[in-house]
Amino acid sequence: MSDTAPNHYVQQWRATALHEYQSKGFTLKNTTTPPEKITGEKMHFPIFGVGDAEEDVKRGDTAKPINADDTTVAVETKKSRAFEEVYEDDLDQMTVNRQQAVSMRSAMALGRVHDKTIVRALRASTTTPVGDFSTLMSVTALVKAKQALMAADVEVQDGNVFCAVDSVSWSMLIGDKRIANADYVGPDLPLVKGNLAKSWNGIHIFSISDKTLREKDAANQATCLMWHRNAVGFGFVRQLTGNVVWDNRKDCWTHNMRMRIGSKILLHEGVVPIRAKYVPGDIVLPTAWRGAGPSRNRRRSGTRRRNRPMRTIGNGKIRRKGEGVSYGTGNAIKQLCDWDLATDDDAAAVEAAGYFNSLADVIQVGEIIDARLDLDGVPEFRKYLCNSNDGSTVGVAREADDDAAGTGVRAVVPTADGLTTGLILPTDSFVEATAADANHILTLPTATAATRGREIWIWVKPSTNCELRTPASSGQTINNVDSDGTQEALLTHTQLYVVRQHLADGWILQAFTALGAVATAIVPD
Repeated sequence: MSDTAPNHYVQQWRATALHEYQSKGFTLKNTTTPPEKITGEKMHFPIFGVGDAEEDVKRGDTAKPINADDTTVAVETKKSRAFEEVYEDDLDQMTVNRQQAVSMRSAMALGRVHDKTIVRALRASTTTPVGDFSTLMSVTALVKAKQALMAADVEVQDGNVFCAVDSVSWSMLIGDKRIANADYVGPDLPLVKGNLAKSWNGIHIFSISDKTLREKDAANQATCLMWHRNAVGFGFVRQLTGNVVWDNRKDCWTHNMRMRIGSKILLHEGVVPIRAKYVPGDIVLPTAWRGAGPSRNRRRSGTRRRNRPMRTIGNGKIRRKGEGVSYGTGNAIKQLCDWDLATDDDAAAVEAAGYFNSLADVIQVGEIIDARLDLDGVPEFRKYLCNSNDGSTVGVAREADDDAAGTGVRAVVPTADGLTTGLILPTDSFVEATAADANHILTLPTATAATRGREIWIWVKPSTNCELRTPASSGQTINNVDSDGTQEALLTHTQLYVVRQHLADGWILQAFTALGAVATAIVPD
């Protein structure tokens, strides 16, 4: 047996639930296009083709309608329900707070269904995504996504472009001064009151529940979404409604709230997925961000500065250091801060292409990396200059070694395998070889993109020749011949050699006689 609750209570419960639902129950309020009409349990949305005016019309030409591609799409709706049982002996014993809590929980639960329905529709986009989950969210990714909309002739200056991001991506964006200093100027959204929405570059950016946005994503991935309002339709066949009845079998009041909704992409090119890395531990401020306002001047002279966060890179850690230096004028002012790197990786690993790509969202061209390398082997120190960053790929150039210039000649002894005393070090600029066997080997240092342009001189003392190779299994060349194993270049005693790294993986070798003449070209064999 069941009995309907008093009308005043039901009306109050409905009103509270509806208020909670409309004010903060769903995030994606006001970001979609409503249906044109509703028939039964279906909604119908208009799809307008692009209309181009006819040019160079001649007398008697038949007019061509520009609305030939206009159509409608029908969307099936689905029913959602939030059901609760409130065990009370008497309705009068239910406090106002308890009533409000029940209403809020149901409203929020259905609000999440609302958001999930729209997100699932948006994720069906066939547009090529921006990013590949390898890097954290950045302003660069937002610009690329907006450019994709512009390339598809989607209107981006009418204030109807939205971008929903996860919590990690929001943390990265809000750490960028360009986003943090922006105001929200878009339509009413529940998250505006919680300062989780910003408007920048014509994009209304906001954070929504990770559980909702990342429903289909892998552990370390987040698919953020940028879209134009006209690109996705959403509507109700039945808006929020509900009933409260008494259940004698359980001695409880049952609250049943229901709605029937649907959503569908109307314009695929108007939706751009942005694939971002989702690793909370990698969150770091993209610039030397210290906030704004009077608090910036509160630090007293001599006060120790708070340590900046470190992040993992390769087999080590890297951290931005200090205040850096500012340059430029007006809105073009930039601030460069250098970096400290400490790692077990050796120079070859650090100088390999792509090593610093994980810093693409934070490092700036012109910043310097002080690197302590091979800390679990033979430690060495090097400097690198960031000379390129396109938002995903970071390029660095190795600075000249301070200890490589003006240090004279280092003695080397070729060996049977080219190791130990047969190794030419990355810091060498001039070596003198004394060979005991003409088949013994000298080995060049590993070539990388960061070390292109370096030059090493080799003097072979009389009266035994030796061989020159590149590191084993490196695939690197001498005079365009792979010289990492079975083939090597002959170094004749009493001749001076210069070897120049002209490629990321190749060297040019030249010889000079005792009279200073250029010797015959050397072909490794």
